[in-house]
Amino acid sequence: MPMLTLAATLVRVVVFVPKRRGLMLRMMFAPHRLGRLLAGCLLMAAMAVWQGTFTTVKSALVTAVGGFPADRFFADLEAALFGVDPWRLLHGPSAGSEGMLRLAELNYGILWSVAMMAMLYFVATSPRADGLRLRYFASFILTWFLLGNVFAAAGMSAGPVYFGAVTGDTARFAELVATLSATSDLPFSAANLQAYLWQAHVGGQGGFGTGISAFPSLHVGVMTLNALFLRELDRRLGLAAFAYAGLIWVSSVYLGWHYVVDGAFSVAVVLALHPLLRRAFRAARA
Repeated sequence: MPMLTLAATLVRVVVFVPKRRGLMLRMMFAPHRLGRLLAGCLLMAAMAVWQGTFTTVKSALVTAVGGFPADRFFADLEAALFGVDPWRLLHGPSAGSEGMLRLAELNYGILWSVAMMAMLYFVATSPRADGLRLRYFASFILTWFLLGNVFAAAGMSAGPVYFGAVTGDTARFAELVATLSATSDLPFSAANLQAYLWQAHVGGQGGFGTGISAFPSLHVGVMTLNALFLRELDRRLGLAAFAYAGLIWVSSVYLGWHYVVDGAFSVAVVLALHPLLRRAFRAARA
């Protein structure tokens, strides 16, 4: 992120303001701007350490809880609500095509990560975020802690693609697993990543992103959090972010990572947490 910011600024200076290049370069390397850039670098390093700690705790939850007891409950609940396992409603004639699957994989597996880190970097370094910086990071850490650790332990589940492995009923989601395998020979395939996580789980190995926990959905929770804060800066940008959060929710079910209830619970928690922290920070400043 810091390198991309520098590169984008240099392109702007060279291409768009050639007559004022010296002034723009001095502004670019002003102490306060370099200070914000350094803050962003330190943040990225700190987040790497924090994510490693989170992954360790997440992986340990399965042992502490004793497996994945909630999968059958969540699967039966959403089937009762929709009349069928919801993934079947999403994998229609065209929506279930390999091209659509590939777009969903790249969005869910790559673009989501870029969007999350870009928001973190923006809040850490942008003057526009001065009024909400501490509240955003408090919200971000609480969201990960509550959704990824506390509530995950209370409703430990593996998700639809692992349903057969944790319940013994391999037939229920067999068609979904087979559909996802269509892109298994491509980079960032959901099927390959799911296999990697399961092998790490079975082998008791730690690594990048390891730890299996479907309930609740951090993907949905983080994007909902970002949408709430972006709405405070720009209403139209916030609406677009809410639409993207909805797309992530649908994609999480489409790709077999989550049950519908996983995303619904995450949205409810973040929507409740946001005004609570807003009032708390207002009271602290008063």
